[in-house]
Amino acid sequence: MSDNVLKLIPVDPLYVPEASAQLEPTRLLALLVPEAEDVIVTVTDQVRFNELRYVWPAGFARFVLEVRNPDGDISDNYLFLISRILKCEIWKIWAHY
Repeated sequence: MSDNVLKLIPVDPLYVPEASAQLEPTRLLALLVPEAEDVIVTVTDQVRFNELRYVWPAGFARFVLEVRNPDGDISDNYLFLISRILKCEIWKIWAHY
């Protein structure tokens, strides 16, 4: 079975929101896309490949909010709200595995 994953990442690939700001958007996404299998936060020590150019929107970041198999998309209004909570501009990246 394949998965569709919506990834919300900071425009600055090295930015990681404070721990206190990471939980609120996770809860919000769980409410916005209740049919999603999972909403998770990932934080890594390093980030690479950000200078590569792709046909489809792509990006890499130390901090990632993932929504697995949502039924729909996140509106720009909610994307803006999550961006305000995290205190950074974010990109929306779709991945299909």
